[in-house]
Amino acid sequence: MRLLLAMACVLLVGCQSSPENVFFEAREAAENEDFSAYRTLFTQRSATLLDELRRVREQSKGDYEYLSDKEVFALLPPGEIARERTEIEGRRAVLQVGKSDKHTEEVILLREPAGWRLDLYHSKRFWAPLVVKED
Repeated sequence: MRLLLAMACVLLVGCQSSPENVFFEAREAAENEDFSAYRTLFTQRSATLLDELRRVREQSKGDYEYLSDKEVFALLPPGEIARERTEIEGRRAVLQVGKSDKHTEEVILLREPAGWRLDLYHSKRFWAPLVVKED
């Protein structure tokens, strides 16, 4: 019985996607403009935030729009993952993504019961519209 339980645990953990795979799945959903699939790859808090931003935009008929759908789908940086610079520590993973090793952006994922999920709360791209640029 214990052996069967141990094997089930190994299979369950082994079947969950890696942080890199979740990133690529989200990028594919974004390219297909599939909001439903895209939002499932974010942490529960982040998915709720995306849903609420969309709801506010729709109810206000666009008067209150923080991010358009196009901008939401652009929250993931372009380029490749610098795999040698990927860090996984406990329930947190940091991917370095960019078009070159010198110009990368951090993508943070957190491990939730459903597996690795992207986290908007640590995303510079998400908060960028609020940043005031000084001349």
